[in-house]
Amino acid sequence: MTMDFRTPVDIKKSNLAINYQSPVFSIGSCFTNHIGEKLNYYKFPVMVNPFGTLYNPVSVKKALEIIDNNKTFKAEDLNNYNEKYLSFHHDTTYSNTDINTALTNINKSTTKSHEFLRVSKFLFITFGTAFVYKYKKTNEIVSNCHKIPAKEFDHFMLSPNEIIEEWKIILDKLQQSETDKKFIFTVSPVRHWKDGAVNNQLSKSILIYSIHELIKNRHDAEYFPSYEIFMDELRDYRFYAEDMIHAGNQGINYVWKKFQETYISDEVSHVMKSVEKIIKATQHRPYNPKGNEYKTFLTAQLKKAEEIVKKYPYVNIEKEKKFFQNQLEENFGS
Repeated sequence: MTMDFRTPVDIKKSNLAINYQSPVFSIGSCFTNHIGEKLNYYKFPVMVNPFGTLYNPVSVKKALEIIDNNKTFKAEDLNNYNEKYLSFHHDTTYSNTDINTALTNINKSTTKSHEFLRVSKFLFITFGTAFVYKYKKTNEIVSNCHKIPAKEFDHFMLSPNEIIEEWKIILDKLQQSETDKKFIFTVSPVRHWKDGAVNNQLSKSILIYSIHELIKNRHDAEYFPSYEIFMDELRDYRFYAEDMIHAGNQGINYVWKKFQETYISDEVSHVMKSVEKIIKATQHRPYNPKGNEYKTFLTAQLKKAEEIVKKYPYVNIEKEKKFFQNQLEENFGS
């Protein structure tokens, strides 16, 4: 009798298949970054959190609206605090002491995001918390408080109905675009401990319920159980980072494996393996950079890269090809 010391989360293979010709727009909490970074590593066409990390459903929805409408930010859209101009829709990387620089960076990002969203076939959306901060001066729910004192905000929890109604509107609107889009929702396993253990659990429950109600009658949307995988399969703290709150590398890699098994075909996974071998080859450090052995290695890897490009022209490994070419030129003049 085989004993299983885990409670595996059963996930069926999805009909929503991601491949190298299906751009993925990834937005939401920090767990979105982890999945987006994995897709980016394997050279999938992906855009990850162009406004920075977003935690609550309303802020994610607002960001998508801004991007979909290709909104141009003006001076009156920014706030000034601690000698910096900032946007409550963006994280601190967009803040600047010069208002024109801040506006230029924000509007460039919006335009680039708009073009990518327009052609995207998948949206990977992660909700982190149902708690929000509303800026008292403008009565606006913010994506980032920018270290402005807490007394300037009202802090409260969204109801399921508020989340569902907000998201019905944006999903229908995005589905009217040029590309037939698919939506993959998940809830971040990262606990928002500042809200307390009970409130964190209540918050996650609201998010899970809201997503399931939202996608109930949609053929174009699914729920991926990142949260449940961590809570049930990966209970041990070795799967977390040192703060015991955020996901550690082992946990992230495990959830990515589950994601890949669910949404990526065996055929595409085979291409991913070839791509990864080329990527790892660029990290090789030779004992003798001027030796014949390294020259043979570089020549062989360049040939493999060219074969991948010829066989899979939609996979972009130009960076790796140039690496091998440059190494050959610098070390051997060829």
